[in-house]
Amino acid sequence: MKTFRKGYTLLEVMLVVIVMAILASITIPRVITIVERSRGAEAREVLYKTYAGYQRYVEDNTSALPAGDSGKWMMLGMSNPNSMTGRFFNYSFTPAGSRYPTSATATRLGIAANTMTINLATGAVTNTSPY
Repeated sequence: MKTFRKGYTLLEVMLVVIVMAILASITIPRVITIVERSRGAEAREVLYKTYAGYQRYVEDNTSALPAGDSGKWMMLGMSNPNSMTGRFFNYSFTPAGSRYPTSATATRLGIAANTMTINLATGAVTNTSPY
């Protein structure tokens, strides 16, 4: 007469753990990259709005933008994006403090190497990985 055991053997449990570890090692880095890339959408949106606002400002005005960054955002028809809660980027104009900025830059908070820049004259965007 055959008896049936309840439960799993140690080998079966170890195989399941190994398979799960392999799947996690493949999946987790990809998920982190996807999340970081989606956070870049915030920067793209603000930079494109900055470009559009700058183009409108240049068409409508003959005067230069104010020297301070906070005044520039208002003149471009935007609120200062650095005052947003839950943001992932810090925004600035280049050259800093200039009345005639040439570009706007978004720098990832906590990861200064990850930046995205838009040329205010041409609208060309340059970025660093992973954006």
